[in-house]
Amino acid sequence: MDISALASSDDRVGPDSWGFSDRLAWPYYAMHLGKRHPAHPLTGLRHVRCADGRERPAALVGTLEQTTLPLTLGVPTVETRMALQSAVALYGLVGLKRSGALRALARPALRRIRAALLERPGTGDFAGITVTAEGPTRSVSVDLLDTRGQAHLSAIGAACAAERVLGPGLPAGISFPEQYAEPAADIEMLREAGVMVRLTGFTGNIPRPQHRDVMSLRAAREEVA
Repeated sequence: MDISALASSDDRVGPDSWGFSDRLAWPYYAMHLGKRHPAHPLTGLRHVRCADGRERPAALVGTLEQTTLPLTLGVPTVETRMALQSAVALYGLVGLKRSGALRALARPALRRIRAALLERPGTGDFAGITVTAEGPTRSVSVDLLDTRGQAHLSAIGAACAAERVLGPGLPAGISFPEQYAEPAADIEMLREAGVMVRLTGFTGNIPRPQHRDVMSLRAAREEVA
């Protein structure tokens, strides 16, 4: 499964996005062919098709779904890449990472410089996500494009998750959003909120995800621990 997030340095962002930028200097673990491997953010550059239909360079980033999707859905490989509307801005981040400057900027003494470079909220711009799942015989993809930006798109997902948690039928304990997704309802909710949705490769109704039961999840955790 390949996930491409389209962002813009002109978008309105807050502390959560700035916290994400703090993690770009440090390695993370990703699942590849059923095994966990260390990966470095802002490496693995390649061109991807973004949610607005354009191809852009994108680089690997560490995100939570790279941990949860293998556990809950048994996906053997999950890669998430970030593309920026400005390719120059992305190459600038890659250069900071390769030079070691991102780690250096994590020092408290350089906090103001880091804020000036990486924590400048813009006036607003669109954001998008493309999720592509590949199987033995075909691939399918979902494109989400939100003209109101990253914060609005994230808020829709948070609201959907909260409604599901507070609603009936969810068992007690910890679970991840993809375990109890309702694809048709979720897509309709996104469309009602003004998000542009494009589905590619689906031959019929969108199937519900076949999540693992609790015992399977425990066994999977032991495999990747």
